[in-house]
Amino acid sequence: MSLRLSCSFVSFCIAVSLCLFGLGSACRSGPTPTDSRSKPLGQLVLQLTPKTASVVLDERPLLVPRTDGSVALGVPVGSHRVEVFAPGYFTAYRDVQLTAGSPVTLQITLRADPDAAPDTAPARPFGPRPAAIEPP
Repeated sequence: MSLRLSCSFVSFCIAVSLCLFGLGSACRSGPTPTDSRSKPLGQLVLQLTPKTASVVLDERPLLVPRTDGSVALGVPVGSHRVEVFAPGYFTAYRDVQLTAGSPVTLQITLRADPDAAPDTAPARPFGPRPAAIEPP
């Protein structure tokens, strides 16, 4: 096989691989996803009880510091799913439709789970504890 033919074959294989894995923008078909930053923002205000409840917005954890149980967010307009949970309480789900210019306030009070064991465990970081590092 000549060098020119083998280079063409390698280029062809790379192009097919990119198309198969969706990495080649020229190989994609259908509409491309729009950037969420280009959409207008609506305002979502959450008022939570208990104040320590965790929030997941559209399957993404919401990492916003709050002390009084409320949080105001700028979120792209459209439909969103809010999940609120806390140890010892039933999880609450809400679907919300946001429009530009009119804030939506959700007051979510979680119901205590009578069958849940009291949460007395100390707070700990996510994941396993790191092993001790010994000098070489």
